[in-house]
Amino acid sequence: MAQNKIEIRPWDAAKHLETEEDMIHLFRRSIALKPAEGSFRQGWQEALRGETLPIAELWTGIEA
Repeated sequence: MAQNKIEIRPWDAAKHLETEEDMIHLFRRSIALKPAEGSFRQGWQEALRGETLPIAELWTGIEA
């Protein structure tokens, strides 16, 4: 029966911080807002297609 060996490496705080900063930067880039014109056009097209919600349902499930 073969034994699995786990290699334990010393924790590198600088490398960990660099990786965490990269993840935060990538996350922020991924949630960047669309330009206003494109966002408005998309919303306008959705409204014209009837893809709307009643006002009473807009905040359903959102905690204040």
